[in-house]
Amino acid sequence: MKVSKLIKQLQKLDPNMEVVLQIDSEGNGYNTVAGVEEAIQDHNGSVYNPNWSASDCCLEDDEWEEIKADKKLRVAIVYP
Repeated sequence: MKVSKLIKQLQKLDPNMEVVLQIDSEGNGYNTVAGVEEAIQDHNGSVYNPNWSASDCCLEDDEWEEIKADKKLRVAIVYP
């Protein structure tokens, strides 16, 4: 889901409602959402903090710079 679609769906709701994150698709648990931040998800599904260094990601400097430069790899992380 794109951020724009999420925003449209959230705008239909009462802005004073608490946001809760379902743990899995079966509804086996829930957590209150604490925040949202930007991250990078590479083509293999690994997720990185954009403020990390290449060594934090176990990548070569040039590989990390290429991944960081690709705006299509940016994702929004919602965390409990």
